[in-house]
Formats: sequence, structure tokens, C-alpha cells
Amino acid sequence: MKFSLRNSSIKRKLTLIIMAASTVALLLASTGFVSYELFTFRQKMVRDLSTLADIIANRSTAALSFDNQEDAE
Repeated sequence: MKFSLRNSSIKRKLTLIIMAASTVALLLASTGFVSYELFTFRQKMVRDLSTLADIIANRSTAALSFDNQEDAE
């Protein structure tokens, strides 16, 4: 079965154009959403790890200052 755009009706051509435009818009929106989620996920991970590193650093200063092996572990 051969498909020829030249011999198709205007209704079919308009439907194809609308479907193509909708598909492109959907792909662009999906790409933008995934990119945004990936970016915010990385930012949140950095923020969480920085907070955890600060907590560990603050809790270990006393053990290091007084050379206390048990507390340091």
C-alpha cells in the first residue's frame, strides 16, 4: 500500500500536520521536564551531602581536639 501525500485529502493533511506538531511539542515538554528534574535532583543531593558533611565535621571536632579514639570512631 503506497502512501502519497499529494493524493491525500485536505482533512488527512491537516490531521497529519496537527499530529506532527503535537508530537514535537510533547517531546520538547518531556525533555524539558526530565532536564529540570535531573538538575533539581543533583542540587538536592549536593545540599543533602553538604549538610551531612557539616554534621559529621561538627561532631568530630571534640574527639579530634582531645585525641579521644572512642568518640572519633
